[in-house]
Amino acid sequence: MKATATTKAKIHVQFEARLEPTGDLTQARRLGGGGVMVSDHTIHRYMQDRSHKTYFGYDISVEPLQDGSTLRVSILPLSVDPEQLPLENAATWK
Repeated sequence: MKATATTKAKIHVQFEARLEPTGDLTQARRLGGGGVMVSDHTIHRYMQDRSHKTYFGYDISVEPLQDGSTLRVSILPLSVDPEQLPLENAATWK
């Protein structure tokens, strides 16, 4: 699953999720999608398992430093609730 996002600081980030082992298409079909959301310097990347109404993901914080040529990248736990994600009947997801 590929995704792209651009922060408000105009920093472009590309994602590519890969499942291991690569031959197991059953799990790939069950995931059923996901996406990205952007808030300030943080990109929220999530994937969803529609059959079990579960989701998971992570945040990537990308901050330009004062020198103008360096970025601070942090990978953090997903900080959005199901109600903030475009999920059908979000209150039933965990």
